[in-house]
Amino acid sequence: MLWYPIGTFLWDIERSKWPVICIQSSKKEDGPPVLLLSKAEFGGDYYSRNCTLEKANVDIYQKMATIGKFKPWFYKIHNNIISSTMVDFAMECLNHPCRK
Repeated sequence: MLWYPIGTFLWDIERSKWPVICIQSSKKEDGPPVLLLSKAEFGGDYYSRNCTLEKANVDIYQKMATIGKFKPWFYKIHNNIISSTMVDFAMECLNHPCRK
């Protein structure tokens, strides 16, 4: 039984060159999860998958570059994902070696 938290960046190399973002993940007793994902090529629009995907171990700059490709409606609807990513980005900037 696998489940991805909302806002998790995942790799779906068959469908996107960029990391995709988990918008919704449903648990199943057995088998892969049912996922609703957003991808950069669609401007953040959704698509669904019924498979196990690899978590994208990308830095905050790659995450920002990914969400920067989304259309403005995405930011309004998914402000929890955007806010969390922006806070991570701000912390990265504040803790960057050039600032010390």
